[in-house]
Amino acid sequence: MYVSLLSLPPNLRHNHENIFPATFVCESDLDSFGPVRVVAGADPKTGNIIEGGPPTLGSEFRQLAAGVPFEEFGEGYVLQGYLVQWLGDYPARGKMTPFAKSVAAHLFCHHCDIDARKSHSSILHRLFSKDCDCDDDVPCFRSMTEVQHDFADARKMSQLNAKKLQKKKGYQKNKLSFALDDKYFPGFNVVDGVGNDLMHSEPDGMLKPEAAAMLATLIYKHHYFTLQEVGSLPKPLSARYNTDGWRLIC
Repeated sequence: MYVSLLSLPPNLRHNHENIFPATFVCESDLDSFGPVRVVAGADPKTGNIIEGGPPTLGSEFRQLAAGVPFEEFGEGYVLQGYLVQWLGDYPARGKMTPFAKSVAAHLFCHHCDIDARKSHSSILHRLFSKDCDCDDDVPCFRSMTEVQHDFADARKMSQLNAKKLQKKKGYQKNKLSFALDDKYFPGFNVVDGVGNDLMHSEPDGMLKPEAAAMLATLIYKHHYFTLQEVGSLPKPLSARYNTDGWRLIC
């Protein structure tokens, strides 16, 4: 994990001299000990911060949140001011947050509660379902307060009821603590502070079902062609480079 300063001009903020390593960890160690321990510096079982342990990104952030004391005209002040945006792809983001790891999840969005099984988000559902009694309410944006309340409730519930709540809200099962919780990273909003991963959410999350819905409409509703005819089409053209230069191949 690394840190870059977004306050720098866009053409400078990701230059090598302006990127600062924050955490080096083997994937196996991260899976073994968990992001709450490795990144936040807390006990994954109890959720309590480990005081006096080795420095972590979370402990550094807590020092930052304590502010910088300074004095002016004989008056003492504590300066606090920062805005953090955490970026990562879907799998990495799933490790650090309570939300789904996969764009194929029913509740795949980290920012709202849109459900891929409901009619407002399923083209196939709208095209081919005549009688529908499912809930078609407009999706609502998530809030940090909602996430905090949900996890506080889940910790008090039985394991079975906690799993039901997590499934209903699109949280990962059996996950009662997460690394980017604001008790480890004070002031951080795990809903608004984590960006979208367009690299995965667009081609892997939305493009596949949209393309499948389009083909289903053309094949089964309008009967323009059959599935067998689609399968017999030549593969898309691609380019390959060899010693003779570029050439198109099928």
